[in-house]
Amino acid sequence: MTPVPYALNRYGIRAKRIPTNGIELNVFEAGSGPLVLLLHGFPECWAAWGPQIRHLLDGGYRVVAPEMRGYGESDAPEGVETYDTVELAADVAGLIDAYGEEPAVVIGHDWGCIVAWHTAWLHPEKLAVITGAGSGIGRAARHPGFIDVFRGTDTVRHQDSAAVSQGTSRLLMI
Repeated sequence: MTPVPYALNRYGIRAKRIPTNGIELNVFEAGSGPLVLLLHGFPECWAAWGPQIRHLLDGGYRVVAPEMRGYGESDAPEGVETYDTVELAADVAGLIDAYGEEPAVVIGHDWGCIVAWHTAWLHPEKLAVITGAGSGIGRAARHPGFIDVFRGTDTVRHQDSAAVSQGTSRLLMI
């Protein structure tokens, strides 16, 4: 299995494989509470979220950071058509189903944003909140609490926590 960076082993982070959409994704998970999926960009891996994982766990969230299709130890099917955004969004929807915690929070970075947005478009019933982080993520990670993380940056438009608690799907862009 992939080594655990950022001293995340202190949080009990564990790697496991989850079947979804006809493949298996290698995921790193820890915590309890509302489900937050962190989708990495290109050419990153799940570990790019290390500092944010710590803060989300400290804030009482269940964090899942998959190695996306074709990355790391996740399955890498043949053929370019198996990597279109419809398939990638179905991978994320399948992860949410596998955890049985709907609706979920999905946060993407870089290419992970495209996947997150397509998940919202194709599977809106599975999402409570969706965000795309393109910049400012390092600064945001220094703030405690999930909603406060996003309110703490200059580059964020945030939704109020009442909408999150009501399970209303929203698109948030950083």
